Amino acid sequence: MRIVTRVILSLCLFGTSLLGVANSAAVAPSGLSVHIDDSVTEVDAAQELVYTAQLRNTGAAAVDATVVVTVPDYLEVTSVEGSDAEGVVDGGTATWPVSVGPGETITFVTAALVGTIPSEERRVTTIVSVYLPTPNGEDRGAPLIRSADSNRIVGIDDAGMRTDAADPPTSGVATSTVLFVSVGAFCVLLGAAAFFYVAYRRSRAPRK
Repeated sequence: MRIVTRVILSLCLFGTSLLGVANSAAVAPSGLSVHIDDSVTEVDAAQELVYTAQLRNTGAAAVDATVVVTVPDYLEVTSVEGSDAEGVVDGGTATWPVSVGPGETITFVTAALVGTIPSEERRVTTIVSVYLPTPNGEDRGAPLIRSADSNRIVGIDDAGMRTDAADPPTSGVATSTVLFVSVGAFCVLLGAAAFFYVAYRRSRAPRK
């Protein structure tokens, strides 16, 4: 019986540790937001686009982060600017390590030239993502927050396509909530199983 109890407690503790990992994963600091826009509604081949991303901190504490602007494969990044740090271009991405203070807004500008747009494309979508800073070479994991700019392509009918590409900021909150409920239910079921097992063993034990 002691072995069964220890196993159940170990499983519950394991579930609790999973919950702690989920709660510590990619949750945006309060007051942090990001937005990106290129001030156009339609895009054509050979057109130059200038994306302006803004990272805003309305919270009470400074936030260290990495800002990444990602353009489609058929766009070529031609220049980048940042009001707080110099951007690094690698293929279709521009990256800035930043520290945004309380009440501060930092602007990042990415210029890109549109190449040949694949026939299957219906929109030109560029994404800005904000990550926790990580050592060189390590996976950034899920972004703290993210936003997108999506434009129609000249001559392409995008009927039926979603136009709300700039979704609300994403974080680990929803995932953590689901995992919290799952782990809680799992522990309740284990506890109930242990209770009925003990009751069954006692009912089968010979009376003295």
